[in-house]
Formats: sequence, structure tokens, C-alpha cells
Amino acid sequence: ICLDKAPDQFNSKLTEVSIMLSKVLLDSNPEMKNEAASFTVELCKALSEKVGPKMKKVVISLTENLKHQHSKVRKSSLEALKVVIGCKGAEEFLEEALPQLKMTINDRHHAVRKVCVGVIDYWLKNMDINATKKFQKDLLLFLLNGVSDEEEGVSQMSVEILERHGNDMKEALLALGEENEEESKDVDMETEG
Repeated sequence: ICLDKAPDQFNSKLTEVSIMLSKVLLDSNPEMKNEAASFTVELCKALSEKVGPKMKKVVISLTENLKHQHSKVRKSSLEALKVVIGCKGAEEFLEEALPQLKMTINDRHHAVRKVCVGVIDYWLKNMDINATKKFQKDLLLFLLNGVSDEEEGVSQMSVEILERHGNDMKEALLALGEENEEESKDVDMETEG
């Protein structure tokens, strides 16, 4: 089976593949965890419109790997979580990861913290609006925590993301307000006529 040549061959077996991945991700071998995380990323990129709803157990396993002793496993798990949660229908599974992400944003290794901030940035930019509204408070709190990080790169990145997200949300709200005003005018015109 070759994912890069014929990804559609996985469509009928997504449930089975996700169950298998969730188990392989919990293998005791760190390299196996990294390989499974890498395959998870490739699967989700290839089938992002279909795989999301099947990935809850994978999210749980990846979240468990955020506690692993090797920083490389924690980083690869974060990168996989980024892509999985970004899939259509998987956003709601972020709920499973939030408690551990709260710990990961304070990871002892600065490279893991930096990846975590980058993952949060990706979600804020790519999740659908309902998921963004649901999880925004938690994600912004994680970024505020990142602002006070001792590592300047993590701190600066957090500030830049917060500023950009604030501007993006302001623009979105203004656009939404303008649309709502136009809809109100249309409704008023219809009731008058």
C-alpha cells in the first residue's frame, strides 16, 4: 500500500487505519512513535477532507506521547496533532488534548515549546470559525503563557501571533458587522415594500 501514489485506497479502511495508528503511536520504541506520527501527518494531508472524524483515538495517543521523555517524540507528536486537528471534522478532538497542551507549553525543552506555539498559530489560522470560537480562549491563554517564556524566540513568536490574531479577528468582526448591517437593510427594505 502506497499512500503517496494512491491515497484513495485508504478511504474504505480509514477506521481500521486510525485504530492501528492509535496503537502504534503507543509503542514503547521512540522511533516507532516518530514513524507513526510521520505517517499520520502524510495520511491527514492526503485525505484531509475524509479522515478527520475517524481520528479521535489517534489524537488521544498523540496527546499521550506529549508526556514522553524524548523531546523528539514530543515534537513529532505536536506536528502530527497540528495536522490531525486541522482536518475537517477533527477540530472537536482538540478538547482531548487541551489539558496536556497546558503542560506542553511549559515543556522543559525550549524547542518543544516553540513547536507548540507554532502549532497553536496553525490552528488559529486554519480551524473553521466554530472551532476557533470554541477553543480560542484556551489557545490564547497558552500564547499569553508563551509571551513570558524565558526563551526569546518563543516569547517573540507568541507576541507576533497574538498581535496578528487580534488584527485578523478585528477584521473578521468588522466584515461580519458590515454583512449583518447589509442583511438588516435588505430585511427592512423587504418589509417596507
